[in-house]
Amino acid sequence: MVERGDEWGAALVDPGAYLRRIGVLGALPPTAENLRRLHRAHQLALPFGNLDPVLGRPVPLEPELVQAKLVGRGREGYCFEHNLLFAAVLERLGFGVTRLAARALLNVDRPLPRTHLVLVVAAGSGRFLADVGFGAKGPLEPLPLADGALLRDGARSHLLRRTGTAPDQWDLELRDTAGRLPLYRFESGPALHQPDCVVMNHYTATHPRSPFTGRVHLTRFAAGRRFTLDGRTLTVERADGRVETVRLTDRQCADTLAEDFGIRLGPDELRAVLRLLPAAD
Repeated sequence: MVERGDEWGAALVDPGAYLRRIGVLGALPPTAENLRRLHRAHQLALPFGNLDPVLGRPVPLEPELVQAKLVGRGREGYCFEHNLLFAAVLERLGFGVTRLAARALLNVDRPLPRTHLVLVVAAGSGRFLADVGFGAKGPLEPLPLADGALLRDGARSHLLRRTGTAPDQWDLELRDTAGRLPLYRFESGPALHQPDCVVMNHYTATHPRSPFTGRVHLTRFAAGRRFTLDGRTLTVERADGRVETVRLTDRQCADTLAEDFGIRLGPDELRAVLRLLPAAD
């Protein structure tokens, strides 16, 4: 049962099962270093993706259902699932968490809706932007909530800047061998409520203009590499900036789902996913 005042249902998650799944053991007081450890381990263990939306399935946000999917069943998820699970575990460990809406930028020439969930986390004596749900372009570790905060990761880096006239408006930018790409913009207040996420998630999971309903898109971080499957095109980005791209057959897609992304699908689910992919060459 959700405790009174526990709007997000953090009491319903099992931190022990989550920590075993991401491979982090031992005492975890709410320090900046432990936030970094948890953020990085989450990214390396749990794949990002959208198989349920493209299959026309609902994406429930109840924390126990999200944990059962990502932790128990070895499945992928997108920003609401990843960041809500991460936030709930952080709160159980004693971190302070604020859930915020972000607007994707991505050099698009029109305003996009605020449909991305990010976290501001109080850890130790500081506050940090934490985001384990932006896929391949997202940060591997949290960034201090400070103008000019820079996170380097091999050949790429993330820059957090205070922008605009509002004192609490922030932009996150990716810099890599392809150049600079503004990722998203958020304001550090006001905080979201649980029904806000339900509405945002409904658009993301069902609207025909949502980028998550039209094609299969998966990401998995690994040591020194990032795997991305877009349709049946697999891209492997290495820490030194090298990029390899290959178009996969059905058999190769099945293998990469299991081996590179660690996604466990039953035979019927796998056949349904393969039918959604573009025609093989």
